Amino acid sequence: MTSKYLVTDKATDWKEDSSSVKVLKWVLRSLNPNYAYERKFSLVRKWLIEFEDGELPSREVGLNEQGNPVLWGPSYDVYGFWLDTNMTYDDFDGEPISKEEFEKYWDFATGQENPDKLDKSCKATGGDATN
Repeated sequence: MTSKYLVTDKATDWKEDSSSVKVLKWVLRSLNPNYAYERKFSLVRKWLIEFEDGELPSREVGLNEQGNPVLWGPSYDVYGFWLDTNMTYDDFDGEPISKEEFEKYWDFATGQENPDKLDKSCKATGGDATN
């Protein structure tokens, strides 16, 4: 199986909801299984996305301004944002990243890695490091 990885800032312009919208969403959240995931969209400044053989997204990690993971998918209760699209690798503007770079962030986001091991100078956070 061949996979590709990239970092993109596509769909990172979500705004934080107003108080009245937050109340409405609180009332309706029982109808939306992705509520906990969606409420963090306004924090995402970069997406790390894995694409498998068919070139459809298979895993994703959303990073905040500091380069820390704030959401990921799929998880036990959420399918994901990009995973729920028909977009392929070629539909994205972004920079390729290595499998190792993606895996570091995935492992941290899913609780399998120590946050001190994240290299904030890597491509994923806009740094110059090459892997």
